[in-house]
Amino acid sequence: MEEEFAGYTVTAHCKPDFNFAHNLRIPGSVFNQEHIGVGEHENWLGGYEIGPEKLFNKIFQKAVDEYNKTQKRSDRKIKSYYQKVLDDGRFGKTKTLKYGNREKQVDISRKPIYEFIFQVGNRDEHPDSQDVKKLFKQFVFTVFKKKFGKNFRIIRVDYHDDEYSEDKNGNYTIKSPAHVHVAFVPVIQKDPEQLKGKGVLKLRLQHSLSQACEAAGFTTNHLSEEERKIKNDLKAQIRDAKEKGNKELKEELQKKLLDYTTYTNQQRFEETVRMAFAEYLKYHGIPIDLTPGKKHSHQTKELFKINKEKEKLEKRKQEIDLANKDLDSREAELAADENAVSTREDAVKNREDAVDVDEKEIAKKWSEIKDREYYVKENSQEVLKVCDEIEENKKSPTFNLKTFAEKVKKALTGAWHTIKKFKDEAEFWRSKTAEDLEDIAKEIRKNKYRNAFDYYTEMMKKNFSKIKTKTIDKDNDQDITR
Repeated sequence: MEEEFAGYTVTAHCKPDFNFAHNLRIPGSVFNQEHIGVGEHENWLGGYEIGPEKLFNKIFQKAVDEYNKTQKRSDRKIKSYYQKVLDDGRFGKTKTLKYGNREKQVDISRKPIYEFIFQVGNRDEHPDSQDVKKLFKQFVFTVFKKKFGKNFRIIRVDYHDDEYSEDKNGNYTIKSPAHVHVAFVPVIQKDPEQLKGKGVLKLRLQHSLSQACEAAGFTTNHLSEEERKIKNDLKAQIRDAKEKGNKELKEELQKKLLDYTTYTNQQRFEETVRMAFAEYLKYHGIPIDLTPGKKHSHQTKELFKINKEKEKLEKRKQEIDLANKDLDSREAELAADENAVSTREDAVKNREDAVDVDEKEIAKKWSEIKDREYYVKENSQEVLKVCDEIEENKKSPTFNLKTFAEKVKKALTGAWHTIKKFKDEAEFWRSKTAEDLEDIAKEIRKNKYRNAFDYYTEMMKKNFSKIKTKTIDKDNDQDITR
């Protein structure tokens, strides 16, 4: 059965920290903060002054000026009370606190400025922003200022309704409840009697959170020796009930332990402000649940942590699955690239083989051309040699021109034959059309001929055979006629 809605939780968290640039939504400060999105953000006090020192010193300046007038030495005068607080000997110090078997380091250094964050509900259950916006403003500037303003001076107020929470996928899509940042400075008004004595800072208005809480009526409860024994005994019984799994007894003992819990004056101040805020909201019709110890109306703290861890693991799993898909896709692309490279390599190899064949063919053709050139050159030299002999022997009484004429004819015939062979082959190829050359190439590929020169030689033999046949036929016809 679904639990009946009891009301909204109320938060009034006080912390010794602030970020004015974040509160004012300065672009350079929030550009990488994913949880900030579309929505309202307003400044109700403090303006666009993001320097805390100026706002802090404004509160104490009159008292500081009065103090400086009483100081004859310039090195004892206070130039900036804000800086003096930071230079305090406790600044940066920590203290180790024990929680059962656990230890925790707590910052105990002085902080010039503190901040309250007021909020109604949580990310799953919260009222409409416009219903509580006006109540936020009224509570801060009337109730808080009237009840606590004397010792807790407000210097900045910023309203935010533009923040989002993570969904189960890790995206900031869930609207967070509106909230208000109230920055304040704790002050204490010193009596003249309190300023007397050696080593006392004679400043009538000073900064101190603990003294401000005491002045406002909040004191730390100190347990007697008997009460401490009862407290330790209850803790031992709670541990024993936890080990035995007795949940009901454990919860009953924890309620009793609340009566023996020590609260500091700061904790009492924070809880008093939270209750005042809750009562103000209830008075104006906002349903509020003040069940002690109830942190989440929608689920227990332990369940919330477990679900949050599950969400993180699920998000991590999705990231891993996405990365694996990307790897598979990359592997497929690499395999396709390897196949393409292999195909390209085969094509290149085939072309290289073809080039090798062409180079061999060209080398052979070039060798044939060289042989022909050599043959022409030899015949030409033979002709020149015969001409030189004619020139030398033409005046000799035994000179026979007919003999030399036969030599010249023989040499010229050899040279002419070679030259004519080149000329005839060139004319043969020049007379061929593109279609003829394509047909010739097909015949050569069918291995009928080793190369183009073999094809030419074969064609010349066929032509010579045809001419010879025609000549024989012609001679036979003439014989018949006779």
